[in-house]
Amino acid sequence: MLRHFFNDFMTFVPLQLPQLLDVTTMEEAQFYGDYALLTFPLRDPYDLEEVMDLFEDDMELITLYHHIPTHADKFGHSTCAYSNPAFGQMFKMNCKTDADGKVNSILVTIYDSLEQMYGELCLDLDLHSKSGTFNKDKGSYAKGMTWTIPEHKLDKALAAYRKQEHTFKQRIKKAAIYLSPRDAEVIILLATHNIVQLELMISPIQIREKPYYL
Repeated sequence: MLRHFFNDFMTFVPLQLPQLLDVTTMEEAQFYGDYALLTFPLRDPYDLEEVMDLFEDDMELITLYHHIPTHADKFGHSTCAYSNPAFGQMFKMNCKTDADGKVNSILVTIYDSLEQMYGELCLDLDLHSKSGTFNKDKGSYAKGMTWTIPEHKLDKALAAYRKQEHTFKQRIKKAAIYLSPRDAEVIILLATHNIVQLELMISPIQIREKPYYL
């Protein structure tokens, strides 16, 4: 199946992004268990902002982040963008600036499942969140953003939360209605590597002033 997604990518995507994905200069593809890694050296260096614009405008990729390193240097600024699964493809693109402040290569990771891709995106974002800052104008998630969390990530988060919060372990044994907003917030936070921070509220129940009885 991975080979199928690889062939599909190579057939269509370089044609949509010829400035960045030149198959004549591409290094040999590296295949692993559930993903393939491709490296595309650029003939001409690009500014990071130019690459990000091409990702969004020419490919309609979704920007995951624009990361700015702690040091005020031109080196190490990076971005990650991924494909919309609705278009039938599952891949992400990464690049970063070299010492000259320019992007000289594009790294592409092709996946064979949505579960694997979303898990890797979470890890990628978590890794970059440990230092430096994110450009809020790129890769920020506004209210209403939909985030897909693999089921096995939720299972692991539930198991971890049971160990952290003993009262939750007792409450969840009784019934699902004992799951509080705070419980849900922590579980989602754990499942997304401290990325998705919910702010849930308990909606008030509207009670009629003069209830009617049968």
